[in-house]
Amino acid sequence: MPRASQLRCSEIVKATGGRLLQGDPETPFAGLSTDTRTIRRGEVFLALKGEHFDGHTFVPEAVKKGAAGAIVQNGGLTQAITETAMSVPLIAVSETLRTLGDIARYWRDKFSVPLIGITGSNGKTSTKELIAFFLEGRFCVLKSPGNYNNLVGVPLTLLDLERVHDVAIVEMGTNRPGEIRRLSEIARPTVGIITNIGQAHLEGMGTMDTLVREKGALFRAVEPGGVLVVNKNDPHVSSLAHGSTAKVIRYGVNTGADVMISHVQCRGARGLTFRLAIASEETSIDVPFVGLQFVDNLAAAAAVVSLFEIGVKDIQNRLKDFTPLPMRMEIISIRGVNFINDAYNANPPSVKKALETLAHIEPTGRAFVVLGDMLELGETSQKAHRSVGELMGTLNLAGSFLLGHHVTDVARGAVQQGMSRDRIWIGRNHRDIVNLLKAHINAGDWILVKGSRGMHMEAVIEIFGEEV
Repeated sequence: MPRASQLRCSEIVKATGGRLLQGDPETPFAGLSTDTRTIRRGEVFLALKGEHFDGHTFVPEAVKKGAAGAIVQNGGLTQAITETAMSVPLIAVSETLRTLGDIARYWRDKFSVPLIGITGSNGKTSTKELIAFFLEGRFCVLKSPGNYNNLVGVPLTLLDLERVHDVAIVEMGTNRPGEIRRLSEIARPTVGIITNIGQAHLEGMGTMDTLVREKGALFRAVEPGGVLVVNKNDPHVSSLAHGSTAKVIRYGVNTGADVMISHVQCRGARGLTFRLAIASEETSIDVPFVGLQFVDNLAAAAAVVSLFEIGVKDIQNRLKDFTPLPMRMEIISIRGVNFINDAYNANPPSVKKALETLAHIEPTGRAFVVLGDMLELGETSQKAHRSVGELMGTLNLAGSFLLGHHVTDVARGAVQQGMSRDRIWIGRNHRDIVNLLKAHINAGDWILVKGSRGMHMEAVIEIFGEEV
């Protein structure tokens, strides 16, 4: 919420095209809140309305807790709200979700700080965290908390901008056409980066062409004088930069680029070694993290921070203190069994990258995978799951444990590529998977746990850890 200065009621009316139904237009608001559980005295309460909730029912509670005003949607005003909120300004707007974005855009326009917008099918949050980590050594950084990357999270992030900030980093997600364009309108990025474009959220997008256009809205929003950070390994991303009048900086892995990572070596469970080059500066880097996707994310982050005169030696030194996010190739050892918790989310490219990492770990024990469904893939679901199974079948894994509606598709692909049917176990729920694990694995084995967020596959590790 804004703290550097205050937004007045009249400013919100102007920014949103709303109507002041009652109250003093010069009333100052100390911030904006959409949640009565965390609202603070002096803030204006904005009543969001969704498919399964209606924030208008909480307006009286917000006022009782000290809200200095309320923003309501046309048609959402009730007698109860009017009676309770008589002492504070009431602003009516056509749609409160759009209004939230309009207010955030108005607030963002008060600041001339560089704003880095990040989207992509994989690695958005990890890349954001790496960029912020490198910049925080020299700058005051505002970044999206967690995965605040939608039409609510991005505006709330921007409303935290203060005069002390030198740079802002905003993650942008989408699962339907038009969202990236709207988020870009709100955030006005000066630097745009698309980490990659692969099969993800196709249920809402319909086709890959639609998905590519949707992600490309970020690049189109960067005005002349801004910078596009382009993944040279991804042909979709590269094509989106053609014709732009913005400056372009390219990064890649094992390909000629302005920022390049090469000579990648997996040191098993001990991590990765690679060379990082920015322009004519180059160095060798060792990290204790498993996960080939870390290399992609680091190349992207290095390209962005190079714009702020952070070089390879700075990155090398800062990486010594970096801690990856939970549930992103996180190693957890329980009674001698080594889990790789990559359960935060899953789509075909990220699952394949995680499987390739597992195959390169060279464990002292055997390697297994616990795989839950990849969600939101629409008509491509069956083919995508079978393709993942086919890769599993080529990697000489000791076995796989499957959960979800597409287990048959995964198993069929794995068997087709050589995995024995008696090394594929199918569970009914998380606890069933744990029981199967206990029956077939030994101390020293390595188990990759992966699945879409809605599958909550981390529960397998949690239950395994609870049971002695």
